[in-house]
Amino acid sequence: MKDGGFWYLGHWYELTPLLPAAQRGELPETVPHEEIASHPILCPCEPCARYPMPIRRDVKRRWRAKHGPVYMH
Repeated sequence: MKDGGFWYLGHWYELTPLLPAAQRGELPETVPHEEIASHPILCPCEPCARYPMPIRRDVKRRWRAKHGPVYMH
């Protein structure tokens, strides 16, 4: 049997090593998709500006396909 893992439902799962908190880098500031999805694609607000345009376009197109057209706030 291997070390550093566990059996679960007939499968072996390796444990994921974690870095100590002192060695972890700072996480980038993000905005939830739900917060910007209902905004127009070219919305100039600060949360929308954090998303790169290709990701912003895809998130907002998926939102429109599910919820209908987007109107300016």
